[in-house]
Amino acid sequence: MLTLWNDENIKGPERSICYPLEPMCKESIDVESLTSYIQRISEAHSVSVSSLVRHLIFPTSYTEETLGYSDNDLYRVYYKSYSINGFNQQALFFLEVLRELTDRIDLKDLTWMKLSSLLSLGDIKVVRHWCPACIYDQKNEEIAYEKLVWSLKSVTICLKHNCFLESTCPACKKENKQLDLHSTIGYCSKCKTWLGSNLVINNNTCEENTDWQKWVYKNVEGLMKSEMQEIINRDVILDEVSNFLTKNFNPANNSIYNLAYNMGFNRAVILQWKNKSKKVSFESLLILSFCVNISIEKILLKENEISISRNQIRPIKKGLFNKKSFIRLSIDEKRIALNEFINSDEYPPLKLGDVTKKIGYKSNESLREFFPDECRLISARYKAYKAKEKSEQVKKIKQEISECASSAFKEGEPLNKLYIMNKVKIGRQFINREIIEHINKVLEGNLKGFH
Repeated sequence: MLTLWNDENIKGPERSICYPLEPMCKESIDVESLTSYIQRISEAHSVSVSSLVRHLIFPTSYTEETLGYSDNDLYRVYYKSYSINGFNQQALFFLEVLRELTDRIDLKDLTWMKLSSLLSLGDIKVVRHWCPACIYDQKNEEIAYEKLVWSLKSVTICLKHNCFLESTCPACKKENKQLDLHSTIGYCSKCKTWLGSNLVINNNTCEENTDWQKWVYKNVEGLMKSEMQEIINRDVILDEVSNFLTKNFNPANNSIYNLAYNMGFNRAVILQWKNKSKKVSFESLLILSFCVNISIEKILLKENEISISRNQIRPIKKGLFNKKSFIRLSIDEKRIALNEFINSDEYPPLKLGDVTKKIGYKSNESLREFFPDECRLISARYKAYKAKEKSEQVKKIKQEISECASSAFKEGEPLNKLYIMNKVKIGRQFINREIIEHINKVLEGNLKGFH
């Protein structure tokens, strides 16, 4: 006899909206970044990153009860995609949405949230960086991904392959955003060129750089695995660094001058840390810890157990970190540096904004106030370069237009503006008066020849 059961108590398993992909290399220095995870999610569902963000991620967060979102909100996702791997509202937004879509609660470690009290926005790289050798190795593996540590500004090499991280595509020479409309792991988001290469292995030949990067990796890994973020905040960091300097650097044992000299810093900066009148950046903490050979974690949590001898302090080679080299130059020294840029054979020449940053000023206006003549020369040189570049581009397009007309005549094709535009692929930036006049001249010549 057929019997019916009561299915009221039968429940199916909880199902996520998206595949709950396992993050790569969790709880290690090689953990993948959140932008990498987003790309893997989109690839797993056979959709582009833009489709995933526009049609699933944003609608999941912006429900009918909210104000909704605009194209500008979507644009900001890609324009500031570096912050997705960071520790601010952008990172929180994606973490919360992806937690809802995948039912995974372990995605926080794919960002720099754990080090939010130590890092600032300037510590996160704006553009995408990668190790070509790692990408090359992943070609033979089942899963490709990009590491979170590659997005930290202090990290410049891959220790596994002893090679520098790259940031420009070898084919189109363009930088990539951390996340773009059509980002694909291992490929340039601009021209889709494969970014892997085994030819870069051991291209870092500087032993001092290797030692420095090993120290950076070691400290970052220790901090990532530590639970100190639960008790550390910016005020605590300032207090602990001040206490560390006060105890270990005084006229009786080590001098502030000796420490500053080995760090490559002005001693006034060290004194400001000691007096708690200046915030200590993450990279400065790395340099301080390297020079005294004590980890950041120990400096911040165990300063009472530390005793530093004068011989313990070691120097760090200049140029290994991102400190502005001209920031403390005098007016005369800056004028000399500016003249070096003016007389440099570097091509293409730097624009004024780039020179301003290298000299140590925050804006072009500040530099012009002190060096109006030098700034005028630098701007004129760059404008001359751009004018020459534009002239060469126009000349090349005019030549292509003439060749197009000749080809159309030989093949018996009707020659008109639309034919030329489609054949030569003239972009809007090149539709200037000279090109338009040349097109009209070619067409007039063609009509005369026809008659």
